[in-house]
Amino acid sequence: MAELVRVVRPGGVVVASVMSLWGTWRARLPGATDLEAEHGADVGDQVLRTGDLRHVPGMEHVCRMFTWSEIVDLVAGTGAALIDGSASNWASLHNLELLTEMEADPSRWQQFLDREAAACAAEGARDGGTHILFAAERGA
Repeated sequence: MAELVRVVRPGGVVVASVMSLWGTWRARLPGATDLEAEHGADVGDQVLRTGDLRHVPGMEHVCRMFTWSEIVDLVAGTGAALIDGSASNWASLHNLELLTEMEADPSRWQQFLDREAAACAAEGARDGGTHILFAAERGA
């Protein structure tokens, strides 16, 4: 984050997306419980404590997941100003059949999208989607 803020011009904006620790855990709960059954609860605890998937033996998708409060601290540590943030797919993650049905009705679909956008932007929901989107502005 510090490097992104450093390379953007003064007054410039950094827009980023990171994987959400709690949203990913919620979305992948069946796989997470399978992982713990195979490798032990210690592995799951280490991932949830650190957000680091390198604790999973043989994990091919290595990344670091974050919480909203970590993003707030990360941006503050660079001297940039956090503009705003949002979860992604807070309500739309599952229920494909219902989403397909709603999408067939344009007014119902727009209503759902408006509600999804509002939910994703709510500060209390920012940890609940699979990703956290945010924007930060570099000072002058």
